Amino acid sequence: MINYKGFVKTVHKAKGNEIFVVEEYLGLKSSKHKYRIRFVINGKVKIVDYNQIKNGAVTFSFQKPKSKAKPKSKAKVKTPLLNKSKIVVGDDYGIFALDLATKVTGYSFSLGVNYIESGIISKSDKNKSIRIHKMINEVMFRIKQHKVDIVVIEDIFLSSHGNTGVTSFKALAELQGAIIDRLICEGYKFELVLPNVWRASFFKGKNNREDAKAKAIKYVRDVMGMEKNEDESEAIMIGLHILKEKVKFN
Repeated sequence: MINYKGFVKTVHKAKGNEIFVVEEYLGLKSSKHKYRIRFVINGKVKIVDYNQIKNGAVTFSFQKPKSKAKPKSKAKVKTPLLNKSKIVVGDDYGIFALDLATKVTGYSFSLGVNYIESGIISKSDKNKSIRIHKMINEVMFRIKQHKVDIVVIEDIFLSSHGNTGVTSFKALAELQGAIIDRLICEGYKFELVLPNVWRASFFKGKNNREDAKAKAIKYVRDVMGMEKNEDESEAIMIGLHILKEKVKFN
């Protein structure tokens, strides 16, 4: 007797290497057991049958919507990350993503389209330089535990809005510069991606910092089925951004 409901909340790889989560068992319809699945990278939903999941035959294809009046074109975000041509890699391509901070840094690691792990690194010391030194050593230690092909870091910018003041910016700049220096010295490739760039891959419209963090938590919970805090959620989505915009699997 097959436990059809046992597929719910499980993660699988589609025929084209895209990962998806089985969200709900819809029951027996037209002599086939149907499921609602959601692709992790872009959140799109599809209805498939049991054999498609079992045999790894799920494909990443959707019917085009009926043509409507063309919306006004939006200005594209200019960034060196979003090149027209994607890099072609194998499905064991290791992506280590960082949402850096001097006190609490979020990180995530994936191999190809497969999520492996994520977490936070916390460091506390009244002396800012010592705290940054400890954070750098811990970040590099975590990177070296994995087969990493690229390290992706959320870039920093000085803004007159929100809670990011000059003092915080200087501390983050010191941390980011030191991390990049260590990565270069030890032969790691790296990318910097601005917050507004990776968020635009998933969320429409402009959001303040707190709204954007809440959306990242909700996306990771709803699409990937994981309950993570804001630092960890944003690190996961920074990695997903690279998978979505920069990588093509051979």
